[in-house]
Amino acid sequence: MSVPQKKSILSRLDLESRSHRWRLYLFIALTYMVLAGSIWFGLQSLALLFPILFTIGISMR
Repeated sequence: MSVPQKKSILSRLDLESRSHRWRLYLFIALTYMVLAGSIWFGLQSLALLFPILFTIGISMR
């Protein structure tokens, strides 16, 4: 009787740790997505700003 009970507790703990691991992976994936998005938008804004600054520099000369 005691052995199956212990096994069920262990399996339950294993399931809980797995769910926590999934949450951790999800959190890491989300943070990476946010970082990649911010970098992408930053590069896009730079690509948009560079020609404007270039033209301003030429016109100021």
